[in-house]
Amino acid sequence: MTGGAVLLDGILQQVDGPRNLYDRPANAFVAGFIGSPAMNIRTVRLNDTGADFGGLLVPLDREQVVAAALDGGATR
Repeated sequence: MTGGAVLLDGILQQVDGPRNLYDRPANAFVAGFIGSPAMNIRTVRLNDTGADFGGLLVPLDREQVVAAALDGGATR
């Protein structure tokens, strides 16, 4: 397997195989760097019923909200 490394200002962000870099980026920088076409990455607030995109609520079930919160999101 061939691997790759993604650096930001000389700081290692992720080392992994190409498929994992694409499918499971370690952070938003890696996602934006690897994504093709370029990704639009936005921080949104989570609440009990979904993700709030500035007045547009994207419904999520409770399991998805919990998973997003555990993955670095914050609920309000």
